[in-house]
Amino acid sequence: MKMEPLSICAINATITLDVTPTGKPKFFVKLDDCAGTAIERLQSCYDYRFSCDMKNDQNIFDDGSKYLAYSFYPKSSTSSFLLTCRCSQSDLSKQESHDWIAKGMTAAIKKLNSLTETA
Repeated sequence: MKMEPLSICAINATITLDVTPTGKPKFFVKLDDCAGTAIERLQSCYDYRFSCDMKNDQNIFDDGSKYLAYSFYPKSSTSSFLLTCRCSQSDLSKQESHDWIAKGMTAAIKKLNSLTETA
C-alpha cells in the first residue's frame, strides 16, 4: 500500500468571551483557518477519547474544563476540510458549553459552504 499525503484545510471555531459596555459577559464564535490548531484539537480528542466523557450524539469531547468537537469533510482525493470547535469558558455550564459547541460547528460549516460555493 502506497501512503499518500493528505492536505488539511482547516476551519476552527473558538468560543470567545467579551464584555458588553454595561459589563455583561457576551460570548461569540471566532473563526480561523490554522491547520496546526485543527490538528492539535484533533489530537486532543484522540488523546482524551478513553479518559473523558464524550457526548456521543454530538461527538463532543469533554475533559471537565474544555469541550472539543471535530468533523472531516472530503475536498478531493488528496485534501480534506477539518472543522473543529473549542469551548473552555468556565462561566458556562456543561449544557451551555455543549450548546456553544453546536453553534461553533454550525458557523464552521457555514464558512465551509461559503468556500465551496465560490470555488
